[in-house]
Amino acid sequence: MPNDPVYKNSGFYRGSAPVALLCEGDVIGYEAQLLGRWFRSQAAGALKIDVWACGTGHGLRAIADSFGREVRIVGIEDRDFRTQAQADQDSAECFNDLDKRRGVAVRGWFTWGRNEVENYFLDDEILLPVMSGWFGCTEADVKEALRKAVELLVTFQAVQAAVYGVRRWWEDTDPAVGVTGSASLYVGGRPSWENGKLVPKDSAAIKQKLVEAFDKWRDRRGGDPMKSHIPEKGDLGKTFDQWTAGTPDEFSKTAHWRTAWAGKEILKLVRQQLAHRFGTNYGGNLGKLLSQQGIEAKQSIPWDKLKSGPRESIDRELEHEMQSYLVKQLIEFATDNAKSAIRADLDKIGAALKG
Repeated sequence: MPNDPVYKNSGFYRGSAPVALLCEGDVIGYEAQLLGRWFRSQAAGALKIDVWACGTGHGLRAIADSFGREVRIVGIEDRDFRTQAQADQDSAECFNDLDKRRGVAVRGWFTWGRNEVENYFLDDEILLPVMSGWFGCTEADVKEALRKAVELLVTFQAVQAAVYGVRRWWEDTDPAVGVTGSASLYVGGRPSWENGKLVPKDSAAIKQKLVEAFDKWRDRRGGDPMKSHIPEKGDLGKTFDQWTAGTPDEFSKTAHWRTAWAGKEILKLVRQQLAHRFGTNYGGNLGKLLSQQGIEAKQSIPWDKLKSGPRESIDRELEHEMQSYLVKQLIEFATDNAKSAIRADLDKIGAALKG
Protein backbone atom coordinates (compact mmCIF):
# COMPACT_ATOMS: atom_id res chain seq x y z
CA MET A 1 0.00 0.00 0.00
CA PRO A 2 1.25 3.52 -0.67
CA ASN A 3 2.99 5.29 2.22
CA ASP A 4 2.12 8.73 0.85
CA PRO A 5 0.02 10.63 3.46
CA VAL A 6 -2.61 11.35 0.82
CA TYR A 7 -3.69 7.72 1.11
CA LYS A 8 -3.47 7.32 4.87
CA ASN A 9 -6.62 9.32 5.53
CA SER A 10 -8.52 8.19 2.47
CA GLY A 11 -11.14 6.42 4.60
CA PHE A 12 -10.45 3.03 3.04
CA TYR A 13 -8.17 1.62 5.73
CA ARG A 14 -9.43 -0.35 8.69
CA GLY A 15 -11.09 2.01 11.15
CA SER A 16 -13.60 2.02 13.97
CA ALA A 17 -16.90 1.52 12.11
CA PRO A 18 -19.09 -1.35 13.36
CA VAL A 19 -19.41 -2.88 9.89
CA ALA A 20 -16.70 -3.64 7.32
CA LEU A 21 -17.49 -3.95 3.62
CA LEU A 22 -14.92 -6.22 1.99
CA CYS A 23 -14.20 -6.00 -1.72
CA GLU A 24 -11.54 -7.05 -4.22
CA GLY A 25 -8.95 -4.67 -5.64
CA ASP A 26 -6.61 -2.29 -3.85
CA VAL A 27 -7.09 0.64 -1.51
CA ILE A 28 -7.17 3.22 -4.33
CA GLY A 29 -9.01 1.01 -6.84
CA TYR A 30 -12.40 1.39 -8.50
CA GLU A 31 -14.30 -0.73 -5.99
CA ALA A 32 -12.99 0.84 -2.81
CA GLN A 33 -13.61 4.34 -4.17
CA LEU A 34 -17.09 3.56 -5.52
CA LEU A 35 -18.29 1.69 -2.43
CA GLY A 36 -16.79 4.14 0.05
CA ARG A 37 -18.23 7.20 -1.68
CA TRP A 38 -21.64 5.61 -2.28
CA PHE A 39 -22.31 4.22 1.19
CA ARG A 40 -21.04 7.33 2.96
CA SER A 41 -23.26 9.57 0.84
CA GLN A 42 -26.81 10.74 1.45
CA ALA A 43 -27.85 8.73 -1.61
CA ALA A 44 -27.22 5.55 0.38
CA GLY A 45 -28.32 6.89 3.76
CA ALA A 46 -24.83 7.95 4.88
CA LEU A 47 -23.85 4.66 6.52
CA LYS A 48 -20.95 4.46 8.95
CA ILE A 49 -18.83 1.69 7.48
CA ASP A 50 -15.23 0.85 6.68
CA VAL A 51 -14.31 -0.39 3.21
CA TRP A 52 -11.51 -2.93 3.15
CA ALA A 53 -9.90 -3.63 -0.21
CA CYS A 54 -8.62 -7.22 0.03
CA GLY A 55 -6.85 -7.76 -3.29
CA THR A 56 -8.22 -11.07 -4.55
CA GLY A 57 -11.22 -13.23 -3.80
CA HIS A 58 -8.99 -15.49 -1.73
CA GLY A 59 -7.74 -12.47 0.22
CA LEU A 60 -11.30 -11.33 0.79
CA ARG A 61 -12.30 -14.64 2.38
CA ALA A 62 -9.11 -14.81 4.43
CA ILE A 63 -9.62 -11.33 5.87
CA ALA A 64 -13.26 -12.13 6.66
CA ASP A 65 -12.07 -15.19 8.56
CA SER A 66 -9.34 -13.23 10.34
CA PHE A 67 -11.33 -10.19 11.50
CA GLY A 68 -14.96 -11.27 11.29
CA ARG A 69 -15.27 -12.08 14.98
CA GLU A 70 -14.60 -8.53 16.13
CA VAL A 71 -16.46 -6.60 13.42
CA ARG A 72 -19.52 -7.41 11.32
CA ILE A 73 -18.68 -8.32 7.74
CA VAL A 74 -20.30 -7.91 4.31
CA GLY A 75 -18.44 -9.20 1.25
CA ILE A 76 -18.74 -8.40 -2.47
CA GLU A 77 -16.73 -10.49 -4.96
CA ASP A 78 -16.18 -10.33 -8.70
CA ARG A 79 -18.48 -12.65 -10.60
CA ASP A 80 -15.57 -13.46 -12.90
CA PHE A 81 -16.48 -15.95 -15.62
CA ARG A 82 -19.18 -17.71 -13.65
CA THR A 83 -22.81 -17.77 -14.62
CA GLN A 84 -25.09 -15.85 -12.28
CA ALA A 85 -26.46 -19.14 -10.95
CA GLN A 86 -22.93 -20.40 -10.19
CA ALA A 87 -22.01 -17.13 -8.53
CA ASP A 88 -25.14 -17.13 -6.38
CA GLN A 89 -24.50 -20.71 -5.29
CA ASP A 90 -20.86 -19.94 -4.44
CA SER A 91 -21.92 -16.86 -2.46
CA ALA A 92 -24.45 -18.86 -0.47
CA GLU A 93 -21.89 -21.56 0.29
CA CYS A 94 -19.30 -18.99 1.35
CA PHE A 95 -21.83 -17.25 3.60
CA ASN A 96 -22.82 -20.53 5.26
CA ASP A 97 -19.18 -21.53 5.73
CA LEU A 98 -18.30 -18.22 7.39
CA ASP A 99 -21.50 -18.06 9.42
CA LYS A 100 -22.00 -21.63 10.60
CA ARG A 101 -18.58 -23.29 10.46
CA ARG A 102 -16.25 -20.41 11.27
CA GLY A 103 -18.39 -18.23 13.51
CA VAL A 104 -17.81 -15.06 11.50
CA ALA A 105 -20.29 -12.22 12.05
CA VAL A 106 -21.17 -12.11 8.37
CA ARG A 107 -24.23 -10.12 7.31
CA GLY A 108 -24.10 -10.83 3.61
CA TRP A 109 -21.90 -12.26 0.86
CA PHE A 110 -22.49 -11.28 -2.76
CA THR A 111 -21.03 -11.06 -6.24
CA TRP A 112 -21.40 -8.25 -8.71
CA GLY A 113 -24.12 -8.86 -11.27
CA ARG A 114 -21.44 -8.52 -13.96
CA ASN A 115 -17.97 -10.00 -14.37
CA GLU A 116 -16.38 -7.24 -12.27
CA VAL A 117 -17.15 -3.70 -11.20
CA GLU A 118 -15.35 -2.25 -14.24
CA ASN A 119 -18.12 -3.65 -16.44
CA TYR A 120 -20.52 -1.03 -15.12
CA PHE A 121 -18.32 1.74 -16.50
CA LEU A 122 -18.86 0.35 -20.01
CA ASP A 123 -22.48 1.51 -20.18
CA ASP A 124 -22.95 4.40 -22.60
CA GLU A 125 -24.25 6.72 -19.87
CA ILE A 126 -20.93 6.38 -18.05
CA LEU A 127 -18.30 5.71 -20.69
CA LEU A 128 -19.26 8.18 -23.40
CA PRO A 129 -19.33 11.46 -21.46
CA VAL A 130 -16.20 10.66 -19.45
CA MET A 131 -14.07 9.46 -22.36
CA SER A 132 -15.19 12.15 -24.81
CA GLY A 133 -14.61 14.87 -22.21
CA TRP A 134 -11.21 13.56 -21.19
CA PHE A 135 -9.78 13.05 -24.68
CA GLY A 136 -11.58 15.95 -26.36
CA CYS A 137 -13.22 13.70 -28.94
CA THR A 138 -16.78 12.90 -29.98
CA GLU A 139 -18.98 10.22 -28.47
CA ALA A 140 -18.91 8.56 -31.89
CA ASP A 141 -15.11 8.26 -31.53
CA VAL A 142 -15.59 6.55 -28.17
CA LYS A 143 -18.17 4.15 -29.59
CA GLU A 144 -15.79 3.22 -32.39
CA ALA A 145 -12.95 2.57 -29.93
CA LEU A 146 -15.31 0.43 -27.86
CA ARG A 147 -16.39 -1.57 -30.90
CA LYS A 148 -12.76 -2.24 -31.87
CA ALA A 149 -11.83 -3.18 -28.30
CA VAL A 150 -14.59 -5.80 -28.14
CA GLU A 151 -13.71 -7.30 -31.52
CA LEU A 152 -9.99 -7.42 -30.70
CA LEU A 153 -10.46 -9.08 -27.31
CA VAL A 154 -12.51 -12.12 -28.36
CA THR A 155 -9.56 -14.53 -28.24
CA PHE A 156 -8.22 -13.23 -24.94
CA GLN A 157 -11.63 -13.42 -23.27
CA ALA A 158 -12.03 -16.99 -24.52
CA VAL A 159 -8.70 -17.95 -22.94
CA GLN A 160 -9.72 -16.35 -19.67
CA ALA A 161 -13.08 -18.14 -19.62
CA ALA A 162 -11.55 -21.54 -20.40
CA VAL A 163 -8.79 -21.18 -17.82
CA TYR A 164 -11.24 -19.97 -15.19
CA GLY A 165 -13.31 -23.12 -15.72
CA VAL A 166 -10.27 -25.28 -14.98
CA ARG A 167 -9.27 -23.12 -12.03
CA ARG A 168 -12.79 -23.33 -10.65
CA TRP A 169 -12.71 -27.14 -10.79
CA TRP A 170 -9.24 -27.20 -9.24
CA GLU A 171 -10.14 -24.94 -6.34
CA ASP A 172 -13.28 -26.95 -5.62
CA THR A 173 -11.10 -30.01 -5.06
CA ASP A 174 -7.89 -28.48 -3.74
CA PRO A 175 -7.71 -24.84 -2.59
CA ALA A 176 -3.89 -24.91 -2.52
CA VAL A 177 -3.60 -23.62 -6.09
CA GLY A 178 -0.42 -21.70 -5.55
CA VAL A 179 1.85 -24.64 -4.76
CA THR A 180 5.37 -24.46 -6.13
CA GLY A 181 5.75 -26.11 -9.50
CA SER A 182 2.15 -25.68 -10.67
CA ALA A 183 2.05 -25.69 -14.43
CA SER A 184 0.68 -22.46 -15.89
CA LEU A 185 -2.34 -22.32 -18.18
CA TYR A 186 -1.73 -18.72 -19.14
CA VAL A 187 -1.01 -18.48 -22.89
CA GLY A 188 -1.72 -14.81 -23.59
CA GLY A 189 -4.16 -13.78 -26.27
CA ARG A 190 -4.22 -10.03 -25.72
CA PRO A 191 -3.93 -7.90 -28.85
CA SER A 192 -0.64 -6.00 -29.14
CA TRP A 193 0.40 -2.59 -30.41
CA GLU A 194 2.35 -2.94 -33.64
CA ASN A 195 3.15 -0.30 -36.27
CA GLY A 196 0.76 2.21 -34.78
CA LYS A 197 -2.27 -0.05 -34.37
CA LEU A 198 -3.68 -2.86 -32.27
CA VAL A 199 -3.20 -6.28 -33.78
CA PRO A 200 -5.23 -9.32 -32.64
CA LYS A 201 -3.63 -12.66 -31.86
CA ASP A 202 -4.33 -15.64 -34.10
CA SER A 203 -7.22 -17.49 -32.48
CA ALA A 204 -6.27 -20.95 -33.78
CA ALA A 205 -2.67 -20.59 -32.62
CA ILE A 206 -3.73 -19.42 -29.16
CA LYS A 207 -6.16 -22.33 -28.84
CA GLN A 208 -3.38 -24.76 -29.74
CA LYS A 209 -1.12 -23.23 -27.08
CA LEU A 210 -3.96 -23.49 -24.59
CA VAL A 211 -4.58 -27.20 -25.07
CA GLU A 212 -0.84 -27.90 -25.02
CA ALA A 213 -0.52 -25.99 -21.74
CA PHE A 214 -3.49 -27.92 -20.40
CA ASP A 215 -1.78 -31.24 -21.23
CA LYS A 216 1.27 -30.15 -19.24
CA TRP A 217 -0.90 -28.98 -16.36
CA ARG A 218 -2.87 -32.23 -16.29
CA ASP A 219 0.28 -34.34 -16.45
CA ARG A 220 1.72 -32.34 -13.56
CA ARG A 221 -1.35 -32.21 -11.34
CA GLY A 222 -3.82 -34.73 -12.71
CA GLY A 223 -2.13 -37.72 -11.13
CA ASP A 224 -3.18 -36.66 -7.65
CA PRO A 225 -5.33 -39.55 -6.36
CA MET A 226 -7.48 -37.08 -4.38
CA LYS A 227 -8.99 -35.74 -7.57
CA SER A 228 -12.36 -37.33 -8.33
CA HIS A 229 -12.42 -36.12 -11.91
CA ILE A 230 -9.89 -34.59 -14.27
CA PRO A 231 -11.19 -32.05 -16.81
CA GLU A 232 -10.87 -33.20 -20.39
CA LYS A 233 -8.97 -31.33 -23.06
CA GLY A 234 -12.08 -31.44 -25.21
CA ASP A 235 -14.03 -29.57 -22.54
CA LEU A 236 -11.41 -26.84 -22.51
CA GLY A 237 -11.51 -26.55 -26.30
CA LYS A 238 -15.29 -26.53 -26.29
CA THR A 239 -15.38 -23.60 -23.88
CA PHE A 240 -12.87 -21.72 -26.02
CA ASP A 241 -14.89 -22.40 -29.18
CA GLN A 242 -18.11 -21.25 -27.55
CA TRP A 243 -16.53 -17.93 -26.65
CA THR A 244 -15.05 -17.39 -30.11
CA ALA A 245 -18.07 -18.51 -32.17
CA GLY A 246 -19.38 -15.72 -34.38
CA THR A 247 -18.09 -12.84 -36.47
CA PRO A 248 -16.40 -9.76 -34.99
CA ASP A 249 -19.43 -7.68 -35.94
CA GLU A 250 -21.73 -10.07 -34.08
CA PHE A 251 -19.67 -9.77 -30.90
CA SER A 252 -19.74 -5.99 -30.84
CA LYS A 253 -23.51 -5.86 -31.40
CA THR A 254 -24.47 -8.14 -28.52
CA ALA A 255 -24.69 -7.11 -24.88
CA HIS A 256 -22.96 -10.30 -23.68
CA TRP A 257 -19.57 -8.63 -23.37
CA ARG A 258 -20.93 -5.93 -21.08
CA THR A 259 -21.90 -8.57 -18.52
CA ALA A 260 -19.67 -11.60 -18.99
CA TRP A 261 -16.29 -10.35 -20.24
CA ALA A 262 -13.45 -8.90 -18.18
CA GLY A 263 -14.45 -5.23 -18.24
CA LYS A 264 -11.06 -3.89 -17.17
CA GLU A 265 -9.54 -5.24 -20.39
CA ILE A 266 -12.11 -3.44 -22.53
CA LEU A 267 -11.61 -0.18 -20.63
CA LYS A 268 -7.86 -0.50 -21.14
CA LEU A 269 -8.09 -0.82 -24.91
CA VAL A 270 -10.62 2.00 -25.19
CA ARG A 271 -8.46 4.50 -23.31
CA GLN A 272 -5.31 3.39 -25.11
CA GLN A 273 -6.90 3.79 -28.53
CA LEU A 274 -8.20 7.25 -27.68
CA ALA A 275 -4.88 8.32 -26.13
CA HIS A 276 -3.17 7.13 -29.31
CA ARG A 277 -5.52 9.15 -31.55
CA PHE A 278 -6.05 12.30 -29.50
CA GLY A 279 -3.37 12.46 -26.82
CA THR A 280 -4.46 12.93 -23.21
CA ASN A 281 -4.71 15.47 -20.42
CA TYR A 282 -1.32 15.64 -18.76
CA GLY A 283 -0.64 16.43 -15.16
CA GLY A 284 1.09 15.22 -12.04
CA ASN A 285 2.89 11.94 -12.26
CA LEU A 286 1.39 11.15 -15.66
CA GLY A 287 2.98 14.25 -17.13
CA LYS A 288 6.35 13.27 -15.68
CA LEU A 289 6.15 9.76 -17.08
CA LEU A 290 5.23 11.06 -20.52
CA SER A 291 7.92 13.73 -20.57
CA GLN A 292 10.50 11.08 -19.69
CA GLN A 293 9.55 9.37 -22.96
CA GLY A 294 9.76 12.62 -24.92
CA ILE A 295 5.98 12.91 -25.32
CA GLU A 296 4.64 16.46 -25.21
CA ALA A 297 1.24 17.70 -24.02
CA LYS A 298 -1.69 16.46 -26.14
CA GLN A 299 0.68 14.52 -28.36
CA SER A 300 -0.42 11.05 -29.44
CA ILE A 301 0.86 8.31 -27.16
CA PRO A 302 2.86 5.88 -29.34
CA TRP A 303 2.15 2.70 -27.39
CA ASP A 304 3.92 0.54 -29.98
CA LYS A 305 7.18 2.48 -29.60
CA LEU A 306 7.31 2.27 -25.80
CA LYS A 307 9.09 -0.50 -23.92
CA SER A 308 6.85 -2.69 -21.79
CA GLY A 309 7.84 -1.09 -18.48
CA PRO A 310 7.16 2.55 -19.41
CA ARG A 311 4.08 1.53 -21.41
CA GLU A 312 2.46 -0.19 -18.44
CA SER A 313 3.46 2.60 -16.04
CA ILE A 314 1.91 5.26 -18.30
CA ASP A 315 -1.26 3.25 -18.78
CA ARG A 316 -1.66 2.60 -15.04
CA GLU A 317 -1.23 6.30 -14.27
CA LEU A 318 -3.67 7.27 -17.02
CA GLU A 319 -6.19 4.81 -15.61
CA HIS A 320 -5.67 6.17 -12.10
CA GLU A 321 -6.18 9.79 -13.15
CA MET A 322 -9.37 8.94 -15.05
CA GLN A 323 -10.78 6.69 -12.34
CA SER A 324 -12.38 9.35 -10.15
CA TYR A 325 -14.26 10.78 -13.14
CA LEU A 326 -15.67 7.37 -14.02
CA VAL A 327 -16.66 6.71 -10.41
CA LYS A 328 -18.30 10.13 -10.08
CA GLN A 329 -20.30 9.57 -13.27
CA LEU A 330 -21.40 6.11 -12.11
CA ILE A 331 -22.49 7.42 -8.70
CA GLU A 332 -24.54 10.17 -10.33
CA PHE A 333 -26.12 7.62 -12.66
CA ALA A 334 -26.92 5.23 -9.79
CA THR A 335 -28.43 8.08 -7.77
CA ASP A 336 -30.76 9.11 -10.60
CA ASN A 337 -31.64 5.61 -11.85
CA ALA A 338 -33.09 3.47 -9.08
CA LYS A 339 -33.85 0.59 -11.45
CA SER A 340 -30.40 0.39 -13.04
CA ALA A 341 -28.20 -2.71 -12.81
CA ILE A 342 -25.53 -1.04 -10.69
CA ARG A 343 -28.18 0.36 -8.33
CA ALA A 344 -29.62 -3.14 -7.83
CA ASP A 345 -26.20 -4.38 -6.70
CA LEU A 346 -25.58 -1.40 -4.45
CA ASP A 347 -29.02 -1.69 -2.88
CA LYS A 348 -28.63 -5.36 -1.95
CA ILE A 349 -25.25 -4.62 -0.39
CA GLY A 350 -26.75 -1.66 1.45
CA ALA A 351 -29.58 -3.79 2.84
CA ALA A 352 -27.04 -6.20 4.32
CA LEU A 353 -24.98 -3.37 5.78
CA LYS A 354 -28.05 -1.91 7.47
CA GLY A 355 -29.25 -5.30 8.68
